[in-house]
Amino acid sequence: MPETETARQVLRWEIPVDGQWHVPPFVGSIVQVAAREAGVVEIWTSPDVGVSHTSDGTGRVLSERITTRPGQLNEREFRVFGTGHPVEGLYHGTALVGPFAWHLFSRHAEVVSR
Repeated sequence: MPETETARQVLRWEIPVDGQWHVPPFVGSIVQVAAREAGVVEIWTSPDVGVSHTSDGTGRVLSERITTRPGQLNEREFRVFGTGHPVEGLYHGTALVGPFAWHLFSRHAEVVSR
């Protein structure tokens, strides 16, 4: 009998470009960072996949490991920084829109069971 693959989804979340930390409740890990308008950075997540990172303490990822973590909720604070501004946290990606380059960072990653 062939092995059955679990159905996967990709979900979209918005992080405002407002200088504040935000906690979007999503399951899994970020698979894409982009923007379609200047005031919002969008993240797409895959609920059935988790990524654990090893960092050098400055936000630069040294290594990552992909794991399946069904039913676990990632609660991270996310914030968007502009180019040239002081940043903090773990870097997730850059979104380009018009003349702007927005950089997405997170801090205090915590995994909580649903």
